[in-house]
Amino acid sequence: MDVSQEDGRPAAPLLRAALGSALRELREERGLSLRQAAARAGMSAAFLGEVERGLKEASSETLARLAAALGTSLPDVLYRAADELAAEEVSSAEAAGRLGGDETGALGAAAHRLARQLHPDDLHALVRFGEFLLARRQGQA
Repeated sequence: MDVSQEDGRPAAPLLRAALGSALRELREERGLSLRQAAARAGMSAAFLGEVERGLKEASSETLARLAAALGTSLPDVLYRAADELAAEEVSSAEAAGRLGGDETGALGAAAHRLARQLHPDDLHALVRFGEFLLARRQGQA
C-alpha cells in the first residue's frame, strides 16, 4: 500500500501494509481461517482482517500475540515484513529504471533475505562469485 507524495510519485510502502501481508501469509501457510487465527490471538476477526489489509496499525503487544497464535516469533513476522518492503522497493526502482543510490539499499536487503535462505556452501560460492565480478569490473576501469 503506497501513499502518493505531493509530486505524484508513489511513496515508500507502509509498514502496516507489509506487516499485514506477512501475517496473512503466515496464517494461510498454517491453514487457519481469519476467525481461527483471531480467536487464538484473542481479538475479533474484523480487526485482524483490517490489520492484514494494512488498514489498522497493530501495537507491538498485538503483533506478539498474533505471532504466538500463528506459532512463530515476532522477529519472524518482522523479517517477513522487511523482506516485503525491500522487494517492493526493488520492484518500483526496476520499474522506474532507476537502480542506484538509495535503491542499492533495497537490493542489499533483498540480497540479505536471500542469504538467510541459502545453504552455507551456496552462500560461500555466491560470495566468491561476487568477488570475481568485482575483480573483473575493477580490471576494466
